Amino acid sequence: RLRIALAAPTGKAAARLRQAIDGSLQALQHSLGAHLDLAALTRRIGAARTLHALLGARPDTRRFRHHAGNPLDVDVVIVDEASMVHLEMMAALLEALPPGARLVLLGDKDQLASVEAGAVLGDLCRDARAGRYDAETARYLLATTGEALPARYVEAAGTAPALAQHTVMLRESRRFEGPIGALALAVNAARDPALPARLLR
Repeated sequence: RLRIALAAPTGKAAARLRQAIDGSLQALQHSLGAHLDLAALTRRIGAARTLHALLGARPDTRRFRHHAGNPLDVDVVIVDEASMVHLEMMAALLEALPPGARLVLLGDKDQLASVEAGAVLGDLCRDARAGRYDAETARYLLATTGEALPARYVEAAGTAPALAQHTVMLRESRRFEGPIGALALAVNAARDPALPARLLR
């Protein structure tokens, strides 16, 4: 059974992550019924914690209880609001991951940047809008989701960056719609400098 840890840079973000996971699990149970043991899955995931709590921050130091010599007891770590994670914290998290563990970073690269050095998520996702998946990734996504990638996001063999095969950009926002959503997209894309002024009239 997978050992899953949920984490976020702040306590408020961690609470929102746990709330979102709980809501999605309840919706999934409504669809699957007895095929999903919601109580067991909820126990396995456990509470969402701050990254400092997950790594075991030592008071009055910048050191953590978990590191390469004492790694986390997990198979998967999911970090929300990852744009707020600075370079030093990301390095500590990567060092504390056991061999073979998966790290899933969630967040908006254009929002809530870290106040300390290193825009890690922004750097990782700099070219996410372009897609740039190779044929093998496209086949995997089709087999696992039943959805085919648009041809414009699939590149010829040997030309797609390795990092792009592990980066996904969600292109439809369910949080911001209408003029607010259009304004946010225009500002981030910087394609139409006149659009923000028109929307704010």
